[in-house]
Amino acid sequence: MFEFKNSIDTLPAERQQKTREGLVKQWEAKLKLMRILREKKALMLIGADNGAYQISGIWGLLQEMQHFSATGYSNFDILKIATYNGALYFDRAETLGVVQKGAKADLLLLEGNPLQDLKNLKKLSGVFKSGIFLDKKTLEAGLKGLVY
Repeated sequence: MFEFKNSIDTLPAERQQKTREGLVKQWEAKLKLMRILREKKALMLIGADNGAYQISGIWGLLQEMQHFSATGYSNFDILKIATYNGALYFDRAETLGVVQKGAKADLLLLEGNPLQDLKNLKKLSGVFKSGIFLDKKTLEAGLKGLVY
């Protein structure tokens, strides 16, 4: 289950419980809506809004994927939503979100299969960026000083 931490703990004690209860209701409503949209086969997108649940960037994206998983989407569908559906939405499915000749693709090389477990997306071995392979060591060196 989703845990609400961080800024709630900074509220006055009398507001913390009410805030947690409100966030749980909001979470349950979100899951209900996502289930309805899945059943209706709505075109869904995944995005990592900065600040969502005090998580940003890739961690927000992974959290959003877990939300989709909690509503019954398969790992295959979640990965498709995170890649191809965005390209489809922006009418660029011929060149984005696909791996084929002439397409623009940056690829992750992982040490585990995300179809078996989405947590394997955290097991990065390297990235193909614009046709150039960057191994994990190179990527980590490039991040030094960027993380706060």
